Amino acid sequence: MKYKSELIRSMNWLANKRDTVFLGQACKVSGHAISSTLVEVPEEKRIELPVFEETQMGLSLGLALQGFVPVTIYPRIDFLLSAINQMVNKTINEFDLPDILINNAGINVFGEPLSMPDSEWKRAFSVDLDGVWFGCKAVLPHMLKKNKGSIVNVASVHGIQIIPNCFPYPVAKHGVIGLTKALAVDYASKGIKINSISPGYIDTPIVERFFKTKPDPDAARKEAENHQPIKRMGTTDEIANTIMFMSSDECNYMIGANIVVDGGITLRMHENDDTGAG
Repeated sequence: MKYKSELIRSMNWLANKRDTVFLGQACKVSGHAISSTLVEVPEEKRIELPVFEETQMGLSLGLALQGFVPVTIYPRIDFLLSAINQMVNKTINEFDLPDILINNAGINVFGEPLSMPDSEWKRAFSVDLDGVWFGCKAVLPHMLKKNKGSIVNVASVHGIQIIPNCFPYPVAKHGVIGLTKALAVDYASKGIKINSISPGYIDTPIVERFFKTKPDPDAARKEAENHQPIKRMGTTDEIANTIMFMSSDECNYMIGANIVVDGGITLRMHENDDTGAG
């Protein structure tokens, strides 16, 4: 029940935003688990849409372009794939067939294996692994049309070295590297190169939020920096520059590789490490 109460609280928090609107199946129809989390949301903010995913996503995009903040509800597992497909199709309509895909969606989910709710396992994999696969699945057919393309999947140092107390995040990131290698072998002969990059401790908002969970955030940051052989965290530009190289024609012979950009941290043992890298 704690998960549901938190979900209701989150929905109510979103509903207090002036431009937020909820739309999708089960927004108003009672009897659904989803609708029971929206009972305190004003009815005028809920739009019932018993329609196909494509239509729902199209309306969501249209509302977003008009300045609204659509919260799309859909009780189907394939909704993420549908959303990604629509995004890819919109890109093709406005520009051309995709040349490069950077799969950079990720969330930190850390827990004790046996006490962690199943919902946390699913949440980690839905973003950290499913999101990467669905991105590849949506773009690959279009790259095959011109027998050329480059995909870079953002993994993590957690995908090559286990850090204690970080379950199930490293499981998902190992999966990203495995997915990359499997797809790379299948599509290399078709002109598509697929590689992954494993960043270490990068100074990002996610890492900053992690530090703020500690009793002394500044001390936690300093400890993380001192743990690095280079004595600092990496920057987003350093990761972006590596990805640009991996996506370019300068490294067309790189197939199924996982490039580690971590300031040397994986060259050291992670004993007693609790700094949430990657």
